[in-house]
Amino acid sequence: MATRKEVFAPQDTIVDLPQLVIKTVEKLKKGQRVNISRLTAKEMNGVGLCYWYGHHIDLNYEEAVKWYKASAAKRCSKAEFNLYICYKK
Repeated sequence: MATRKEVFAPQDTIVDLPQLVIKTVEKLKKGQRVNISRLTAKEMNGVGLCYWYGHHIDLNYEEAVKWYKASAAKRCSKAEFNLYICYKK
């Protein structure tokens, strides 16, 4: 019997994502390289949200934090808040 992994984010949460974020996540899912220098801070935060909520890609909190940190480094306040939530949990 498999144990259920604790999930912090509700699975039915709807996140409005730009098409570029969805394409980026699809590339990551296939194992392809992504040039993050071409992404804005908001788009990087969107990729982090995909990992956090499990949208278009498997749920992975470590990857979400990595993307939030990259976005926060570009001074995205939403990513900074998301990092706060990650560390709080």
